[in-house]
Amino acid sequence: SSMSFDKTAPTLTAVSIESNNDNDTTLAKAGNIVTLTINANETIQEPTCVFPDLASDGVTVSGSGSNWTCSVTTATNDTAGVIAFEIDAFDSAGNALVQVTQADSIVTNSVTFDDTAPTLTAVSISSSNSATSLAKPGDTVTLTFTADTPLAADPTCTFTTDNDAVSSTVTVADTSDDGTGWTCVVPMVTGDTDGPVSFTINATDLAGNSLSPVTSVTDESSMSFDKTAPTLTAVSIE
Repeated sequence: SSMSFDKTAPTLTAVSIESNNDNDTTLAKAGNIVTLTINANETIQEPTCVFPDLASDGVTVSGSGSNWTCSVTTATNDTAGVIAFEIDAFDSAGNALVQVTQADSIVTNSVTFDDTAPTLTAVSISSSNSATSLAKPGDTVTLTFTADTPLAADPTCTFTTDNDAVSSTVTVADTSDDGTGWTCVVPMVTGDTDGPVSFTINATDLAGNSLSPVTSVTDESSMSFDKTAPTLTAVSIE
């Protein structure tokens, strides 16, 4: 048999946090799994991880020796913002780790919880025609919109004329530096149906929260497609 005396508290050599969000592992929405990866300078007992701003029923801890993970699933009633955490542990002799939190320099990154659906603050429609509320074959129709938060590339816009889908492909462009300003442009052709031009905008923010489909403008703009040549109903000369 042998005996060792150990009065030295363990330390963590690396701590990182990430989510399984499909768009960005530094973001999380409801239902995402957030995982802390913990590396210690020696063997530690199973650590305790607390996420004070998350309402999850439990944290899943796995690992052994000096390498551990703590995972938690986010929910709709969690607090928006950077996800805070507290890590406590003991080494094999029972010496306590000095609690590690998100604020410690050993932590290399962060995850932000965002469960708020984006909204559009401005939507307008115009055409390349000199009468910007009208379009004929060969004109382009442009839908311009601004979101209250950056949107993931690319939003989708569908256009119809008198309830029939337009024939041409829609081109989507980010017109801002931060993903909040967008345009959807579609060329009008003779195969399109005469009538009012309607649209639907769908999008998600960077965390994957879905925009409620938008089908109306926020200003007085409107659009009609007219491919019918005028005719003279009466001509007289005298």
